[in-house]
Parts: sequence; structure tokens; C-alpha cells
Amino acid sequence: MLPFLNILRPVFLVLPLLAAYMMYSNATKSGLDTMITQHCPPTLVSQEETPFRLPYTGLFLDGTLCGIVTVFQTGLNSDITLKFLSYFLASGLPLLVFQVVEADRPRQNALIASPMIFALAGQCVTFAVVQPLYWFLFLHSSSSLRATGLHPANMHVTQAQAEAILFAISIGAIVPTVCLILMNDPQVTAIWQIFPVFISLSYSLHHYFRPSTLHPQSGYKTIQAVYIISFILASSTHIAIIWPMINDIQSFVLTFVPSVNPLPKSMPLDSLVRQLLQWDFVFTFIPAHIGSLWFAATYWELLLLVTWNILALPIIGPGATISAILLWRESQIQQHYDGGKIHRD
Repeated sequence: MLPFLNILRPVFLVLPLLAAYMMYSNATKSGLDTMITQHCPPTLVSQEETPFRLPYTGLFLDGTLCGIVTVFQTGLNSDITLKFLSYFLASGLPLLVFQVVEADRPRQNALIASPMIFALAGQCVTFAVVQPLYWFLFLHSSSSLRATGLHPANMHVTQAQAEAILFAISIGAIVPTVCLILMNDPQVTAIWQIFPVFISLSYSLHHYFRPSTLHPQSGYKTIQAVYIISFILASSTHIAIIWPMINDIQSFVLTFVPSVNPLPKSMPLDSLVRQLLQWDFVFTFIPAHIGSLWFAATYWELLLLVTWNILALPIIGPGATISAILLWRESQIQQHYDGGKIHRD
């Protein structure tokens, strides 16, 4: 880590406030909250009038779930918003993998070692608000690791942990998300909200049968495979969705670019939902791109990371750009584990 980067740390505390303002304030001014309330009255009126006001749990949570389901179902039922939502979910996979992998580093910060807390919080208050806070704590944790003498040579993830991560991401994240998109059902959408729990349970189950005590060797190749899979999914989604829009700027702006000003209240619900998701996307990835600069140990590496973030972003998308950086970082950690002489945080 380059010490001068610490001057950027306050940015990670400002971003959640800015994200909350751009999302919640604009949503209120645009009337999104009023529209959602109309879809989610305190009591069930009729299945035809309020199709998303269902007894998901039979508890007080059903009202909140109705609002969340309304947002997602509106997106799933709109061709334009569905395209953006699919892009968001595919691009976000590398960030999810990263947080699960980092949780398994030895002597990790207690919060960073519990990634499902951040994932569930993101489901409740949006990832735009939660992700900058995660990166702030992660970067503080990285400095703490150096201060306590824990160098990358001791930061490897075991083979048992790596296999559990691959299993958990596949069963707990990818499968539920595919079901969310393909089934387009309110009940499935409600269940999908707790996918972080599925990840945690899948990980624990796999790790129970293949513990690290029996498979303590480095899981570098497996972790590498997980990042490569996430890179392929994110980049292929970017190529399939963004590249055809190169000659159709209007469609690109409509699908991906949020408005700084609140949308008129006359706009349909799917436009307001898309605006909300677009800002969620923006503030989810800004801290990831900034935070990736902390992986540089020299000014030359910092220049390369900045250049890569700028040039790769429009070509392969933010998810694949970050995934490639994480692949590189993992290789540096592995070099230490193998007895190399390069030192990283």
C-alpha cells in the first residue's frame, strides 16, 4: 500500500451519504415511495389490485418485503430494466466473491470476516450505501494486518476454504439469481432476498465435510478459477448488452445513465425503479474501483491500476475490470506463499 492513498479514505465515508441522497431523496421527490405504498397497503386488498402484497412470512416483515418485491418485479417485467438488472447482478458477482474470499484470510477483522452481514445489509438498505463502508473497513483491516506483522505469505486461503467458496457461490448465489431472472415470480423474488444466508449455509456445509485441518494446502488455483468464472460471466454480459448499444447512444443512456435530478412524478413506475437501481449500481462500483488502488505496492503498479481501470471499464465492464485486478492480487499473495520476495498488504 502507498501511504499517500490514505488521504482518499474519507471518500468512503462520504459516498454512503451521497448515495443515500441521490437514491432516497430523488425517489421521494419522484413519487416512487408513494407508488410502492399503493402496491403495498397495510392489509391485503385483492390479489388483482395488489399482486405483490402476499403473506411471504406471515409476520410483520411482509409489508417491507412487499416493497422490495415490487421494485424487483417491476424491473423483471420491464424489458429495459430487466436488461440493466441482469447486467448489475452479473457485474456484482466478482465483488461478492472478493468479500467471501477475504473473509477467510487469517486473523481478519471481525466484520470483514462476516461478509454476509454486509450482503444482508445491502439487501435491506442497498449496496450503494453498504459497499463504501465495507471498503473503508477492509482498507483499515489491511493496514492492521501489516501492523501486526501478518504478511501476504500467511494470507493464503486453504484448499478446503477455496472449494467451500466455489460451492457456496454456485449454490447460494448463482443458482438463486438464475431462478430470480427466469422464474419471475414474487415468491421467488422474496426468497432471493436472503441469498446471503444460502451462501453462508452452503459454505458451512461444504466446510464441515472438507475441513481445513484435512486440506490445509493453498487453494490458490481454485480461487483463481472462481475469479476467472466471475470474469467470464461479467465480461460476457457486458459484451452482450453494452456492445450492441455502441451505435445507439440513446438506448445506452436510457438503460444505464441515471438522472441527477429527480424524475417527474408522471413517469411510470419502471422508470423510477430503473433510476433507483442505476444509482445503486454507480455507488456500488465507485468504491471498488477506488479501493483497488490500495493493492499497488509501487507507484508503477499504481499507474498500471489506474490505467487498467480507465481503459478496461468501457471494454469489459466494471465487474470484469475488478475481477482481473483481484486475479492479479491473488497471484501476488501466492508468490509470497511460495517464498517470493514481493511484499504486499
